[in-house]
Amino acid sequence: MGKVKKNDLVKIIKGNKIITSKYTILDDYENIYYTTGEKYILITGKNKTKIILNEKLNEEITIKSMCDSKINTQNGLLIDNDYEDIELKKGCSIKLVFMDKCWYVVASDGDKFN
Repeated sequence: MGKVKKNDLVKIIKGNKIITSKYTILDDYENIYYTTGEKYILITGKNKTKIILNEKLNEEITIKSMCDSKINTQNGLLIDNDYEDIELKKGCSIKLVFMDKCWYVVASDGDKFN
């Protein structure tokens, strides 16, 4: 398993004070990573990483993947009302927002994810 680098900060999410980070860098991270309220994630290295979106700690998140990766949700939630997961290709950037019990892609590279 590779390194996880964080820049700690305190913020209020849905009325709750949490300690999180502005960004997380996953450097050759080989496992599943659960989001912790950060605004940005950068996935580096060669290993495929699976990101699990936590709707209780994240209202929006931007992910830049420098290797093939996968994004999943928790609790049976969908992405864009249709997808259980999204595959990111190397170099893909995607921004997701959680609204009305669903994650929505509000910005992406378009041709770099499935």
